[in-house]
Amino acid sequence: MKNFFIILIISLTFLNCSSQKYTSHQKKLIDKYELPNFSHAEITMFAIEYIDYYNQLMEAANAGDATKLQELTAQGVEWSKKASEWTQKMTAEDAQKWVDWASKLQDAATKR
Repeated sequence: MKNFFIILIISLTFLNCSSQKYTSHQKKLIDKYELPNFSHAEITMFAIEYIDYYNQLMEAANAGDATKLQELTAQGVEWSKKASEWTQKMTAEDAQKWVDWASKLQDAATKR
C-alpha cells in the first residue's frame, strides 16, 4: 500500500510538471505564430510573452495607430536584450529553434 501511494505521488507530480496550462489568449498566440516546442516551460513562457509583444506591435501597425506603435517600438531594445539573454541560457537545439522561429516572425513582419 505504501508503494502504491509513492507511485501515485510520483505520477501526479510528473503529470503536473509536464502539462503546461495556457490561457485561451496564449493558445491563440501559440497557434497563430507557430510557436515551436522548447525543452523547458520557462523558455516557452518567455516566447509567449515575446509573441504577445510582437502581436501588439503588428496590430498597432496594421491599425495605423502611430502612438501605440511608437510606444511599443520604444520597448524593442529591451525585448531584444531579453531575447539575447534567454538564448544564451538555451541548449543549442532550443537556441536554433528560437533563431529559426524569430526569423520567420521577422520575415512575416517585413512582408506585411
